[in-house]
Amino acid sequence: MNKKVGIVSLGCAKNQVDAEMLLFTLRGRGYTIVDDPAKADAVIVNTCGFIDSAKQESIDEIIELGNLKREGKIKAIIVTGCLAERYQDEITKQLYEIDAAVGIGANEQIADVVEQVLGGNGTLELFPDKLDLPLEGGRVLSTPFYTAYLKIAEGCDNKCTFCAIPMIRGKFRSRKIENLIEEAKGLAADGVRELNIIAQDTTRYGEDLYGKPSLDKLLTELCKIDGLHWIRVLYCYPDSITDELIDVMAREEKIVNYIDLPLQHCNSEILRKMHRRGGICQGDELPAAGLLCLFAGGGHAGSQNAGSARRRCQAAARRHHHGAPATGDGRILREPARHRYRGAGGGL
Repeated sequence: MNKKVGIVSLGCAKNQVDAEMLLFTLRGRGYTIVDDPAKADAVIVNTCGFIDSAKQESIDEIIELGNLKREGKIKAIIVTGCLAERYQDEITKQLYEIDAAVGIGANEQIADVVEQVLGGNGTLELFPDKLDLPLEGGRVLSTPFYTAYLKIAEGCDNKCTFCAIPMIRGKFRSRKIENLIEEAKGLAADGVRELNIIAQDTTRYGEDLYGKPSLDKLLTELCKIDGLHWIRVLYCYPDSITDELIDVMAREEKIVNYIDLPLQHCNSEILRKMHRRGGICQGDELPAAGLLCLFAGGGHAGSQNAGSARRRCQAAARRHHHGAPATGDGRILREPARHRYRGAGGGL
């Protein structure tokens, strides 16, 4: 087989890990991974469908690839990820450039999907249960060699009123500690020195498997791995930071002393309308830790009183190196959204 596949992954780091697993599956089936979509036979767009700007970015990417297809430079466009999962009844009807739209539950079948669309079998739609999304499997890293993400759970049970993630990604489900430790050891053996811990809600890790939040236990075991120098915890939920977690962060030198903490707001009424647990921001328990906080600025959060409460909280939190990367209309500024992948032979 000498078929070439390109992947464009949009959105968050969790989506990026999914794309890395897609790459591993495709490479295992003999496909050549190319960095430039114009040099591919088939291009997979791993979409984001969370906020309007992310949806538009995904749509624009599909249309841009459609131009390459009309020019004869590529043969097929496959769309997966959150946009496909969220709009599975509409996406192929509204974006005629697409040859296949597949839900996240079909990720393990991606090589078969590529084979079918390159065989000219018409438009394919495949949407198995989203809970079929694999939590375990190999990856082709797309990060610099010294750093990697470790996705410890999938889905979300928080059901915030402004968020579609539970509907798109399904219920919260943790990976087993022993599987995570095995993967982390492999990453360290391959030269990874910085490990970034991610999930939709990292602080809930283990509730479904072990009956209580167990991020502290996972971090304790990760810190024992030779070769890892930095462990960074992202996507924490404010009211799920336990005393045990704080103790581990204070005790273990490998854990970076800051917490990525999306507070969203400090006004109790606004938080209630958002269906967010907790109240006014508190950080006294973390005197040595920096906080990276996200605050919404639109919708329920946009009133004058709500804005004043948010600004007071931000001012109080500045002693913890607080940052608030959110725009005034509530659109959160995200990390760089586009990830393109090089084949294993050229380095990733």
